[in-house]
Amino acid sequence: AAACGTPTQRIDPDQDDVPNLTDNCLVVANPGQEDSDADGIGDACSCGNGVVDLGEQCDDGNAVTLDGCEPSCVTSCQLLVEVDGMDDNTVFGPVFDLGEKTIFFLLDPETGERRPWVVDGATGATEPLLGGAELSADAAVLNGVLFWNDSAGYVWRADGTLGGTEMTDLQAGGRLLVHDGSIYTVRYSPAEGASVVRTDGTAAGSEDLFTGGTSVEYLTILQDDLLFLDTPASGDRQLWRSAGAVAPAEFVATVPGVTESYVPLPTALGLAFIPSTVGLPGIFRTDGTAAGTFNLYQATAKNEYPSVNGVEFDGRFYFSVVQDGFELYRTDGTLGGTEPIDLGFGEVGAF
Repeated sequence: AAACGTPTQRIDPDQDDVPNLTDNCLVVANPGQEDSDADGIGDACSCGNGVVDLGEQCDDGNAVTLDGCEPSCVTSCQLLVEVDGMDDNTVFGPVFDLGEKTIFFLLDPETGERRPWVVDGATGATEPLLGGAELSADAAVLNGVLFWNDSAGYVWRADGTLGGTEMTDLQAGGRLLVHDGSIYTVRYSPAEGASVVRTDGTAAGSEDLFTGGTSVEYLTILQDDLLFLDTPASGDRQLWRSAGAVAPAEFVATVPGVTESYVPLPTALGLAFIPSTVGLPGIFRTDGTAAGTFNLYQATAKNEYPSVNGVEFDGRFYFSVVQDGFELYRTDGTLGGTEPIDLGFGEVGAF
């Protein structure tokens, strides 16, 4: 039989001279075996000792509820503030942490719009950011300032104060992607079409990386480069890349049958994965070059639907395929290295 460690390592891995059979804390050395609450778990690895031990999600050492870590050592939501008369305080979208202040959006019951509010982390004081327009498409934090789109396509900014909440002179109808000290977004003009913009939130600090597009989607950062897809009049999507923070975009390759979306492409293994339909659903992969952009997986039946939503693990990208249930596949980014996995217990769920 193969060795699995010394006898001492097998019966007493925490080396506290108390063997596993009687040790009340198997992974933390506690030769005294202290157990103040007599629950059979040593104080050295009990919930409430302020140390995240094996099997615990968190441990803040107190018995306070709704503070981010429950007394049972599982994570919880933290109650920021309660606002009277705001449609049961329903928060729309994520909560944005600016450091000392937190901005969130609540539904205004009178107008039906999502309006920004701010809570001071030190005092707990809460107030609406008067004049701030509703949240419409997307929002992002850059250098401690929140930027978001309103329903008219204008970009607003807020630093957590009333005086610092204002509409900028930038119009952008797409998502706001933060990378390397800048915001990347898409703006549309009836006369000029779609443009990909790099900006610091001001007109003076904005520049076009791509102009004259028709329908720009899938803004994605891959290895510090910006990738996106545009749909020209000819129909099939075109993959573009902007190498470097201020480099103009360059055409990479044509990717047929891409499904419309405004979310970023999934990335793993130094690649981005693109959903497509070339007769039947498939998955393209790209490394940002023409040679490295090709159809990685192609369905063979109409009821077969591969998903680009997956996870990277141990040098492979794992994804699911729907065909009378879920099947699990993995790929190393090559055609030969893309294969189904038989786990031995039937169908699996989606990622």
